[in-house]
Amino acid sequence: MVILSNDQIGKRWGIIKSAIRLSALPTADTNEDKMTNMLKSLLSGRALCWMSGNERKPRTVLITTIAVEEISGTKNLLIYCAHGFEKEKSSTYMDMLEGIRRYAIEKKCDNIISYVYHDDVKGLLEKYGARCEYTLAVFPLN
Repeated sequence: MVILSNDQIGKRWGIIKSAIRLSALPTADTNEDKMTNMLKSLLSGRALCWMSGNERKPRTVLITTIAVEEISGTKNLLIYCAHGFEKEKSSTYMDMLEGIRRYAIEKKCDNIISYVYHDDVKGLLEKYGARCEYTLAVFPLN
């Protein structure tokens, strides 16, 4: 899994946009204006795009950002979205997570966090040590 450069993001924006729409946070709007904001976040470095596979056939796309919880100052690496275009072995996903873990440690993050709402993904993450004990409740306003 590699972090894409701005040039690579531009060339692969169609597939990245598709991955975001298929797996964005439940609180995220993915209309064109919001997708433009997401592209700007990637190009400015506020968010990173990680990809496995090759240029013709990406297998997994992750978007991460560092999110600081302002009251306590806790620094978290947020997995904003994760989408697999192909099914992978669980060990492959855990190798990807290990790369992200090393990056989070390098950036002095306290945690890696992600909103998880698929039971199969929750089970896999719990198997490897994640605590998946919270539920995010969302009241849409529009």
